[in-house]
Amino acid sequence: MWHAVPKMGIGQRWDGEPAARLERWLGSGVDYVEPNLPLDLRALPAAPVVTHSSELGLASTGALNPALLDVLAEQVRSCSPPWSGEHFALVSPWSTGDLGYNAAPILDRAAIDAGISHVRELSERYACPLALEAGPRYLDVCGWDDHAAILEISRATECGILVDLSHHLVSMLNLGRDPRAALSGPVLERTVELHITGLGRHRDGRHYHDFHGGPVDALAWELLEWTLARAPNLKAITLEHDASVSDDDYCADLERLSRVAAAWRSA
Repeated sequence: MWHAVPKMGIGQRWDGEPAARLERWLGSGVDYVEPNLPLDLRALPAAPVVTHSSELGLASTGALNPALLDVLAEQVRSCSPPWSGEHFALVSPWSTGDLGYNAAPILDRAAIDAGISHVRELSERYACPLALEAGPRYLDVCGWDDHAAILEISRATECGILVDLSHHLVSMLNLGRDPRAALSGPVLERTVELHITGLGRHRDGRHYHDFHGGPVDALAWELLEWTLARAPNLKAITLEHDASVSDDDYCADLERLSRVAAAWRSA
């Protein structure tokens, strides 16, 4: 299923904020909008849509939150996207014990089997393929490889892979690994979407984190160009800047993204 999705071009994440700035670029710099569900979709800009959510614990061995799953399934179906992005992560499955932002999973056999089961369930409920995304890591445990685990799930379910370049850089910088070595040919072959945004530095001075409120980091631009040459089935690149990014920084990054991806976008 992952290889049959259409090419979408360059998109912008949408978290429900006023869409005036985004609407200026629709049809030129921005080809589609990516709502980060669940949201009130009545203000969703009129544009092609790829949906995304990070609220379900696809790496959790228990059942998915049924009330949240009902809401997400209804919203995804209402948007009729070519695919929907989901995190392979841990979150609280119920209304208590909130983990806040989703947590990187324990990469054992049980988690991978749970991911396979949950992806199959969501694909049926959403009535569209999924693209599975790895979140950032802050500590190295047993040399775990998130994208290798996601590749196994992709092969078992025919879901696509979503590589968040900023998440990936955060993990590799925190773990002291080479970002390029961790993105294997088989992973990039099944990569249908990329995310890109800023990098933040934790107050401890050692750790990096994903940061949607600042311009794209130079390391992310380098990794994007390297990835574009190695992802033959890439269909979409989503800029994840939020409303706090200044107009000047937003326009500069979107224009640079359009230049860097021009040959891929028009192919």
